[in-house]
Amino acid sequence: MNQEQFENKIVGLKTKYQEQFRKIFETNENFKGDFNWMAFLFGIIWALSKGLWLVSLVAILVGLFTSGIGAIFFWLYFGFRGNYIYYKHQVEGRQVVI
Repeated sequence: MNQEQFENKIVGLKTKYQEQFRKIFETNENFKGDFNWMAFLFGIIWALSKGLWLVSLVAILVGLFTSGIGAIFFWLYFGFRGNYIYYKHQVEGRQVVI
């Protein structure tokens, strides 16, 4: 994907996401994004609002099968990797879990 195609994919996103996505794109995905407080605080709700249904489904199932203990992992995961999984969805059109 070239720079022009990338820019077309992020048009209309909030400025904070555009900045994060540019950093991820320019480092060939070596940079995975800064901590996302909204994703951390709202977890599955945040993910669903961004169209990340696969990781949301996995988080719900893990939470159910581990009586909520596994959900703590996803709570932290959304905070630390939320921008990256949203990038994969928005720019590459892929749903990723890990």
